[in-house]
Amino acid sequence: MAGRYLKVLHLINNLKREGAQVVMFNLVTAGGARARHVVCARAPGGPLQMALAAHGIPVHVPERYQGASATRQSLRFIDRIVESESIDIIHAHMADAAFLGWLAARKRRLPLVITHHGQDILPGCGGNILCRMVYAVLLRLAAGYARCNVAVAPAVAEVLRRRLLLRRGRIEVIANGVPVPEPGPAVCARPGQGLRIVSVGRLVALKGQEQLLAAAALLARHDPDLRLVLVGEGPEREALRAKARELKLGECVSFTGAVDDVSLYLRDADVFVSASQREGLPMCVLEAMAWQVPVVASDIPGHRGVIGRDATGLLFPLGNVQALARALQRVADDPGSARERARRARQSVEEHYSIGAVVRAYDRVYAGSTSTDRRHGELPTA
Repeated sequence: MAGRYLKVLHLINNLKREGAQVVMFNLVTAGGARARHVVCARAPGGPLQMALAAHGIPVHVPERYQGASATRQSLRFIDRIVESESIDIIHAHMADAAFLGWLAARKRRLPLVITHHGQDILPGCGGNILCRMVYAVLLRLAAGYARCNVAVAPAVAEVLRRRLLLRRGRIEVIANGVPVPEPGPAVCARPGQGLRIVSVGRLVALKGQEQLLAAAALLARHDPDLRLVLVGEGPEREALRAKARELKLGECVSFTGAVDDVSLYLRDADVFVSASQREGLPMCVLEAMAWQVPVVASDIPGHRGVIGRDATGLLFPLGNVQALARALQRVADDPGSARERARRARQSVEEHYSIGAVVRAYDRVYAGSTSTDRRHGELPTA
């Protein structure tokens, strides 16, 4: 007997190319059989807005609401989408969307799914402690209402249990998924050429780009042809440029700004680096692994769970510039071993972090989260 698909409204803060946004993009564009997706972003613009439209995904972006009535105006906007798109489930990504999702879902008596994309489950609030306390209360209410709280890694699930007092049965662990490109020839530290290092992420202190610049400066003393490419945008851009000048890196380092397609840089990299202080399940690391690029990453739980010590990449102690430099030199000195780790890394992504596996897992969550009889369109029979 044919089933029917569910209409899912995804709420997210913006459509920049960042971790949670990429996870959402991959999910809604993967073409799962049991859900049809609609996206609502609170802020306009961002490279993923046009990319979603190109895939035929409806995207709704409100005007910039400000002042005391901003929340009320946002809820009215979301409610109109729920009505016009005949939404069955609201899926909120991160805390700042979860609050609005909770209010909108309660009004329409719709099921709510919340995906928590990192261990720091609350917005930064610019360091405002009162703001974070308010968000903690609101997120606890939203998470308590939600039919399912999705954690992208076991460490995130533990934070949800501890901080939001959620029972294990209210939490589902679904790893992030990334597209796996067609296999091609692996490249790594080709003799006679400088090491090509790529790092992708927001230019913020949390991501550790300053330590990577310092490590690159150490290597450049003996490898003047070394190239470091920092892919991404953020508030620390000018400070990092100043640091690069201070370290006399010159043309060894380049800043790309925000880009639509990081694969343009991954496919030509000898090594990918993530020096982040904290990660849930690191999307950029998974993308590098999928492209079979050797990975060097800080030894934190989010990286450790994906890489494993020496199995599919190299880990270095967090904040230790000398150790990071040694790990990069190890890649340059032994490209054969680096290629073998990268091969195992790609195999791990294919087995555990493919988009298909993620879509199937969310299909199960959506099916288990709704008790409504209202559906749209026919599903193919199993």
